[in-house]
Amino acid sequence: MESKNFSIVHRLLHWSIALAILVLVVTALLRMTWFDKHGVGQIIQDNLQLMNISLDNEHADVIAKRIAKPMWDWHIYTGYALIGLYILRMIHLFANGMQFPNPFDKSNTLKQKAQGVTYIVFYILLGITTLTGFLLLFGPTRFRYTSEIIHDQSIYYCLAFIVMHFGGIIVTELFLTRGVASKMIHGVEE
Repeated sequence: MESKNFSIVHRLLHWSIALAILVLVVTALLRMTWFDKHGVGQIIQDNLQLMNISLDNEHADVIAKRIAKPMWDWHIYTGYALIGLYILRMIHLFANGMQFPNPFDKSNTLKQKAQGVTYIVFYILLGITTLTGFLLLFGPTRFRYTSEIIHDQSIYYCLAFIVMHFGGIIVTELFLTRGVASKMIHGVEE
């Protein structure tokens, strides 16, 4: 794997997917924390109460959701982009072969096999995440509850993969093979 140079298409897909995942994770974290409808709804109620205006929880939550809607639209549109990027990445993967170690190749070391399994699991989970996000918007209502649970939990594997990915880059650059990160940026070792 270290001897391969990454094509411009591979690098553009890599960085586009990385940016899309970053936007999706940030918007999901914002929705779970600062833009949580109940928390923002409570702030709205508290501030209105200072002006002697009462508002029930349900209406406060509706206003809170409207406040967060522009941010959440970014999540949805970026999700559409990620679906397209994922499809292009799978086409590129099957047309050009794996750019990560094949976990089924007996000549690969245990480390290389683990690395390959990690990428395969990541792509499977990413496919499930994009599918459940799509089903939340356009799927039958009978799939909504299950899709929402699976989709909401996907933030945890995304965060875990990001930490593992950066950890692997740091370890590789410092202790194993210098220049892998440079190849992903420039296409060739510098």
